[in-house]
Amino acid sequence: MKNLLEIVQILTKKKIAKIEILDEQTLKNKDSKFGIFYEALMTGKIASDQEAAKILYGKPEAGNARYRQLKSRFKRRLYNTLFFLDVNAPLTSNRAQAQFNCNKEWALVEIMLTYDARTPAISLARQILTIALKFHFTHLVVKSAQLLREQAVLDENEKLFEEYNAYVKQFTPVLEIEIRAEELSQKAELAYQTRFFEEKGLDHLEQIGNELISLTEKTDSPQVHYHMYAVWVLYYELLQAYEEILEVIQKAKDYLRSNPDYFDEHRKSYFLIKKFAVYLHLQQYREGKAQAEELLSELQPDSMEWFDFMEYYLLLSLHTENMINALAVFNKVADSPGFKKLDEARREKWELFEAFFHYFIEVEDLNPNLLLRQRRKAFKFSDFINQPVNYPAKYVTLTIHHTVLKILFLLFRRNYSAIPKLLEQLRKLSRYELTKDGYERATAMVKLLYQLEKADFQMDKLKSVDRYLQKLEDNRFFYRGKISELEVIPYHKLWQMLCRHLE
Repeated sequence: MKNLLEIVQILTKKKIAKIEILDEQTLKNKDSKFGIFYEALMTGKIASDQEAAKILYGKPEAGNARYRQLKSRFKRRLYNTLFFLDVNAPLTSNRAQAQFNCNKEWALVEIMLTYDARTPAISLARQILTIALKFHFTHLVVKSAQLLREQAVLDENEKLFEEYNAYVKQFTPVLEIEIRAEELSQKAELAYQTRFFEEKGLDHLEQIGNELISLTEKTDSPQVHYHMYAVWVLYYELLQAYEEILEVIQKAKDYLRSNPDYFDEHRKSYFLIKKFAVYLHLQQYREGKAQAEELLSELQPDSMEWFDFMEYYLLLSLHTENMINALAVFNKVADSPGFKKLDEARREKWELFEAFFHYFIEVEDLNPNLLLRQRRKAFKFSDFINQPVNYPAKYVTLTIHHTVLKILFLLFRRNYSAIPKLLEQLRKLSRYELTKDGYERATAMVKLLYQLEKADFQMDKLKSVDRYLQKLEDNRFFYRGKISELEVIPYHKLWQMLCRHLE
């Protein structure tokens, strides 16, 4: 009862009149600007303050005082609503539920301590400690044990002091090692993303991996082991040593399986998706399809992990010419509730996939009804050919794919007149946007198209293509989910398609 009395006193002093959150009633109210704002953000209708101000007040003036005030109140309601998320949904793991609840309850401990409600704060800290020990939330073990150790001093209880002090002494070094492991993992991710074409990047990754191995010898922390396995996967991925990747992933899966309470869905799915990426690069459709069954049962539909996996699954199907399966994967994603909520990069990739499917339907004389996307617009060849491609520079790979796809359509229809203009656009891209490392394959593809133009689109006049084909072979397809590395169809197969249209 003392706990309740202290909490009630806090609420009485602060006189909370109303908890401002975004509840279901507010969001469903069509006259509520909070509801309108939320819906527009959720469906991707707005990406800037100017767009939000126009939707809410009819004027694209982000500096408008009414809009600024509404945005501030909306943000505060969003923050408040986070405390009431439903983490007890059936698809949420026990660990995820425990982590959310512990973090929320620790925030309550801090609030109660701020207002001198020490008795309920200590009581809640004991509960947090018990759960943190079970799930190995090291930082919360240390924090709660420190607070309980302090309380033991105030209560002059030497036995409890020694008990909680033992936890602090045991887990503080573990926490320091976990922090170091996390730092090393983040450095490895930076090296993986930015130094693929530098020898020192691989050396740096190997050094990080070896240090993480030494850290696992100092502690049995599951988090340290996770980072160690993840870094070695990145290292072997950059080496394109796929058998070694599979070996590391199997060890990681065995470890995670023997310690199920210590890892959330994101970390469990990480290795599964990396394994599927191996099948993509090895062009092993049968093995990938079998693995897909396991992944689809593990991943929560519409989660980012699910969309990432489905992208790899689609690419594997396309790259191995399993068109019907590719269409089935596309339809499943395009008709999923979360498709419209995808970020710009992901959504642009799927729009590009759809454009390629229209080409395959025409060229292979497939039934157009196979593309069952419920919200699709009718495909019009003239609109597609004449529509300018206006991707920003960071999406130059998408521009190349769209332009090459237009050329494929035109060649198939024996319409050569519009192709020179498209090739000129590619020539400019090659001169200004494809000079950086990482675009060797795209550059080779563009150079092949130059040779096609020089031969007046006649196969018997085609010359000087071997060196560019060799560049495609020397720089093997390598994809990590980055748009710059995307190949809807591998470039050497795209070239074969172009040539078939000219035979």
